[in-house]
Amino acid sequence: MNYEAIIGLEIHAELKTRTKLFCSCKNEFGGEPNSRICPVCTGQPGTLPYVNGEAVRLALRACLAFGCEINRTSKQCRKHYFYPDLPKGYQISQRETPLGISGCFEFISDGQVKCVGIEQIHLEEDAGKLVHRSDGKTAIDYNRAGVPLIEIVTSPELHSAQEVRDFLESVRLRLLRTGVSDCRMEQGSLRCDVNVSLRRAGEAVLNDRVEMKNINTFSGAARAVEHEIERQCKILDSGEAVLAETRKWDDEKRESRLMRTKETAVDYKFMPEPDIPAYVIDEKALTEAGYDIPESDVHRNIRYEKAGISRNDRERLIADVDMSDFFDGCISSSQNASECAKLIVGDVASLLTRENVTLSQSRLTPGMIVEIADLIVSGSLGRGNAKVILSKLLKNGGSVANAAAELMSIDDDAVIEETVKVIIADNPKAVADYKKGKENAVTYLTGQCMRSLRGRANAERLKTILLNELKGEN
Repeated sequence: MNYEAIIGLEIHAELKTRTKLFCSCKNEFGGEPNSRICPVCTGQPGTLPYVNGEAVRLALRACLAFGCEINRTSKQCRKHYFYPDLPKGYQISQRETPLGISGCFEFISDGQVKCVGIEQIHLEEDAGKLVHRSDGKTAIDYNRAGVPLIEIVTSPELHSAQEVRDFLESVRLRLLRTGVSDCRMEQGSLRCDVNVSLRRAGEAVLNDRVEMKNINTFSGAARAVEHEIERQCKILDSGEAVLAETRKWDDEKRESRLMRTKETAVDYKFMPEPDIPAYVIDEKALTEAGYDIPESDVHRNIRYEKAGISRNDRERLIADVDMSDFFDGCISSSQNASECAKLIVGDVASLLTRENVTLSQSRLTPGMIVEIADLIVSGSLGRGNAKVILSKLLKNGGSVANAAAELMSIDDDAVIEETVKVIIADNPKAVADYKKGKENAVTYLTGQCMRSLRGRANAERLKTILLNELKGEN
């Protein structure tokens, strides 16, 4: 039986604020357990929360970046459920008036532009963290309790594990480019829940959905989706019904386990937050949140394609925020944008990895890349020597002209001819092999010439002069 997967995501992204959402405790990762808590974020009786304005600004920025309509009057509510890492016994969230609704986000998957609806983006506080100790006991660290986060709820419009992975990567890049979140998945600042349901191909009726909770890697999300689709297919093929439930994905074991049957909104006993008045989003707040939102990666991809950048290089550039921003500094002043892209995703990326530094930590500038690309295209500099120059500039900075002075291509045919004659005279066996029809002799002699010229000769011109000399045409 053929089935179609219908997938929706709930993405949780912690906001890049200095303090927590409703108190002045620092919003930082790590540190001594329970060292950044106070009576407010631990829900002590008699305390009053107050809203972090920067968190609202960043949440608004996210809403605008994902094309949402803004609820001008927004309210917080209490979402009640008991869990050990939720100190108040409820979470301050949003229900009826989320900050953003009815958005649409374009992304690229398998080379095609696709669009997924954003049902809502709401602002809420994070819970604490359970720490499972080696002695079998579980402790609770409340440092994360009260950290501001947004939840991005998509429409169920994804259909495969690969689409899920591509969409999540695009969301991560959007949040990074707008400065909303640091998206450090290894620290839990970006994670997602995946909702999967199946329907028979060609039918409109969906089976009950299953939610996979708190997945914090893109590859893990893809594996969870693949596993869940396969699990539900087996259930349906056996004639049984898929139950609406929440499951925990274990990426190490590549398996899921039942956590609980599915709650409904009634189970959470939502109620208005009595201690936080509704806040009004005025034009000034919207302007401050959205005046410098960068272009989408779909538009960036179109711009790069028009500049002649290959699909592979476009994908590699766009996937790295620093690298694409650096490349934009090149493309604005270069006639050889394609060569700049090749240098950045190739030699520059390799050197950065080798030296274990980032672009911002290196001494490279976009202007340097433009100069080197121009030299390569003009034939004045070989690619091998270009990497040597880049290595020097990355570590020490300086002038491209000075770094390239000893490595520029030799354009004087007389110099090349003189070297060729010396090499031919010094290698009579290779010359004899050439006259016997052994083509590898030419490769050997070319290599000897290039070594003598320290790699500075134009390879095609060198080969032409060498062959002419061997044939007695010079």
